[in-house]
Amino acid sequence: MNPFIKSILCMLLLGGTFFDGNAQNYTVKGLVLDTAGLPLPGAMVKVKWDKDSLGISASTDGAFSIARIKSPQFTLTASYIGFRPFIKAFIIEKGTTVVVPNIKLTSLSNTLDDVVISGAPPVKISEDTVSFNAAAFPVRDGDAVDEILKKLPGIEVDRDGNVTNQGTPVTKIRVNGKDFFGTDVATAIKNLPADIIKNLQFIDDYGDQAKLTGIKTGEPEKILNLTILEDKNKGYFARVSGGMGSSDRYNTSVRANSRKNDRMVSFDGTTNNSNTRGGGDGITTRNAAGLNYKNQFNEKLSADASYNFDNSRNNTISSAFTLLSIHNPYL
Repeated sequence: MNPFIKSILCMLLLGGTFFDGNAQNYTVKGLVLDTAGLPLPGAMVKVKWDKDSLGISASTDGAFSIARIKSPQFTLTASYIGFRPFIKAFIIEKGTTVVVPNIKLTSLSNTLDDVVISGAPPVKISEDTVSFNAAAFPVRDGDAVDEILKKLPGIEVDRDGNVTNQGTPVTKIRVNGKDFFGTDVATAIKNLPADIIKNLQFIDDYGDQAKLTGIKTGEPEKILNLTILEDKNKGYFARVSGGMGSSDRYNTSVRANSRKNDRMVSFDGTTNNSNTRGGGDGITTRNAAGLNYKNQFNEKLSADASYNFDNSRNNTISSAFTLLSIHNPYL
């Protein structure tokens, strides 16, 4: 190729790279609230300019921040289930960051013969509780509570069944305000079917003393309380699963639950060597079972008992190769 043409092409390439590297980036920040001034966690916020767009979910306090916007002129939209969407055009005339005024979404409602029908918001926030409406996060038929949790904003469920809320571990599960499977969160969220759940409430519990005095000190314990639909408070649930694989691997589990108003009996058992609950290196053989019983006989008499058994054995197989070096001074 002609050296002159090569020089021109190199200049064009470098010029394009320089132009792209120095393209202006803009940032937009703000809050998404309802008309009462309460944040709407998980609200979808989207910025669109020319033929490009960026989107993000609002945090638990309703805040959002979208960076790397390539144009000072853009359209911002915000939406939330059960609320009218917000849409407005903005122009950044000075600087590279703009904080938009608080975005307040109004609830959708239909009026018919003096009967008001309104969509229930998927999230409600009070002083120490964040409550999610289970119906707003649909899952497949037959799924357990853990599948709902995986869809909630700010909630994470790892492969071992540990649950965190905004990075804080959930240490206890309750059903209708009463302890369920003690501190075995992983077993509890697998034992209850998703279709009986009404609300999932994440509570900052400061202890019994704080409830009596109203004085909160120290770090709260993160508790998940599950409320059951009124028409699903009676019934039975059972699930048996099993599988086999190569290298003599197997995985079996039995889960059962019986409910009748204030009485609940739950069982969870598993035997496997497939490292489904961690195990690290090697092969972990795990045999575990849990039984939970609770009953409210009357206002003064109740029973709550649980039993858990867990036996794990880890086998690690390793191999090593040693290279033997022989030195012959006569060669």
